[in-house]
Amino acid sequence: MSESTPQEKRNEKFKMEDFGEYFRQNNPETKSRAYIWAAAIGLQATDGLRTSNVLRQTARQHIEHLITMEEAKQYIRKYYEDNPATTPEKNKEQEADKVACNIAEILFSEQEVDFSTDGYMNLHRQIFDGVYEHAGKLRNCDLFKKEWVLEKETVVYLHWEEIRIALDSNFDFKENINYQKRRGRELVEWISHFTAAIWHIHPFNEGNTRTTAVLTILIMRSLGYDLSTDVFADHSWYYRNALVRANYMDLDRNIHVHPEYLIRFYSNWILGERWDLRNRYLLLHPTLNWLSQPNLAD
Repeated sequence: MSESTPQEKRNEKFKMEDFGEYFRQNNPETKSRAYIWAAAIGLQATDGLRTSNVLRQTARQHIEHLITMEEAKQYIRKYYEDNPATTPEKNKEQEADKVACNIAEILFSEQEVDFSTDGYMNLHRQIFDGVYEHAGKLRNCDLFKKEWVLEKETVVYLHWEEIRIALDSNFDFKENINYQKRRGRELVEWISHFTAAIWHIHPFNEGNTRTTAVLTILIMRSLGYDLSTDVFADHSWYYRNALVRANYMDLDRNIHVHPEYLIRFYSNWILGERWDLRNRYLLLHPTLNWLSQPNLAD
């Protein structure tokens, strides 16, 4: 068995120390609250962020029914008004705390899916309200991001002037509109293809992976799936890297897109499979092959 990366070890430590006791409880509502908070907090790892102890303690109070979701959100906002971030590290922590609160609020509200371009933009606005001035606004410049998993190469994202047309096309495409009819392996294949396509557009300056993930959760909930899983709590960094590998190719180096990683992520969630979701299997390296990634059920 390969070793975990430092990021994966931090995620595992977070889960066991902060919310592990709730996952083992027999109370369904308490367990459900813990999974929602775990997902909201874990998703911050997609951008290399980690929430503060203040946020995690506030989440525990909400899980234990000591405060409401609105009180939790207001407490975090008031905390940063009284304790403004003064370093880059604290700025990142503040972003993680506020975004985790916003995501938790969306998931606790049982918000329905608005399967449209405007709905997707509104979801971004909700997630990053109070964090980004450009929350809910499409980007107006081209992006280049050096990816760890690509050895500092970048995915070629869509040109900014084509974003609206591309989003409309994906949300209006007949096979996507009829996603409610899909189940099992067919659903895994569809959600993998759809989320990879939406993420590849990268319509926002920041927060594309977290917005894609929340949309995915809302879609899966509408189909009867819940968050009683650690897939986003512990493997959100893998999720981002899987989206990267599903959209990167370099034909000069004989490198093709690999949707298999994303399919395995969703297979664990939707089908209960047990693929070993370690980031080392996604590295763009000639000695590593996606076929080497083990299924722990074998």
